[in-house]
Amino acid sequence: MIYYVGGINGVGKTSLLQGIAKKDNRFSHIKGSTLLMCRLGIRDGDYESLRNLSTELKNKEFGEIVKSLKSDKNHNILIDAHFINLINGKEYRVVDSWISYVDVLVLVEANENEVMNRILKDSGRNRAMFNDDVWQSKEFVIHKIHEYMLSTRTEFYNLSKKYLLPSIVIQNRENKINLGIESFLEFHNQHVSNHLISD
Repeated sequence: MIYYVGGINGVGKTSLLQGIAKKDNRFSHIKGSTLLMCRLGIRDGDYESLRNLSTELKNKEFGEIVKSLKSDKNHNILIDAHFINLINGKEYRVVDSWISYVDVLVLVEANENEVMNRILKDSGRNRAMFNDDVWQSKEFVIHKIHEYMLSTRTEFYNLSKKYLLPSIVIQNRENKINLGIESFLEFHNQHVSNHLISD
């Protein structure tokens, strides 16, 4: 089963998914960007080179990755990715028809202040979400994060509806990651049970 897990930068997707994989060995966590960079021959972590490629190329190659993952029936795969990327203040949709190959959509959300604090703590990585001058106003950053979150949520629901994909929203609260992990595992177990009944 493939879970496509998205959410804005700083909601804590990676920590949540690593926590799920650590707690339950039925799951494998993979970073979508790492897979894409490897396939395209880009050095892992070179986000600037990845950003410079056309959306069409990235969509085509990522679609091939997802199709190949679909053939693995022995693992539950958690793809750590995005529904929308925010680059220098501009939003880019990153999901195409290949999303129909996944089994479940997951949206991870968090409080806007917590998101901003996580991004600021991660100063070693250039996420290129905003132009540098934006960071001079905390209120404006919170506003932009809120807008980005709303756009991501809308895209998530639209994709779920268009491709008839089951979905779950997980609130990843500061210092309460275990609640998110338990919420996800409960959903998975229920979803698998329902699948077995319908089959």
